[in-house]
Amino acid sequence: MSSKLETVRKLTGTKWLNLYSVDYEKNGKVFDMYFASRRKEGRLDLENPNMIINDGSIIVPILKSGKILMEEQYRPITDTYEIEFPAGLSKLEETPRECAERELKEETGMECLAIKCILPPRHTATGLTDERTAIYVAFVDGDLGNTNLDDSEDITHILVDIDSIPEFVSTHNVCQRDSLIALYVSANIDNIKKDLESIQNKKLLKLNIRTKNE
Repeated sequence: MSSKLETVRKLTGTKWLNLYSVDYEKNGKVFDMYFASRRKEGRLDLENPNMIINDGSIIVPILKSGKILMEEQYRPITDTYEIEFPAGLSKLEETPRECAERELKEETGMECLAIKCILPPRHTATGLTDERTAIYVAFVDGDLGNTNLDDSEDITHILVDIDSIPEFVSTHNVCQRDSLIALYVSANIDNIKKDLESIQNKKLLKLNIRTKNE
């Protein structure tokens, strides 16, 4: 490993996303590249090499019926409707799990009964950005509806049979990242369900014990 970081410069000053340039040296020659970041200055990955910062969480909601909940959302950058899982950006000092539970409620109106992390915060596209996201699966219940969407968001919910996920992602406009997540969940659904049921049973046991003691 012979590459070494030299300088970083912020090139824009917008609210949600900014462009940076970075110079690095390899074998005596200096190269440059550009990347985008959602973070405030001082919180970039290259400024905090020993710190893992989560930018957002993705949630795979599983209903009691066994169906998986996805969303069709308008993306103006491509002028298309993309099929994705519920997801959103973390608030400052919010844990990845807290972000997942909040975004689930905001985008679907459903309650989280049990939740399991299947991938801790990882980089999403290091050729473009320092963004990290975590991925969760959750048992959900309640009435499906949009409860706290931004005015700019255009989202429609879609229910997908777990057994039909491979065919669904190959025949619908599911973004690449979420296609891979869906295929992973489909291939491991039995173990995921057992884990979520175990989490839920422990929650109910604790609730029953607390109620009895009261």
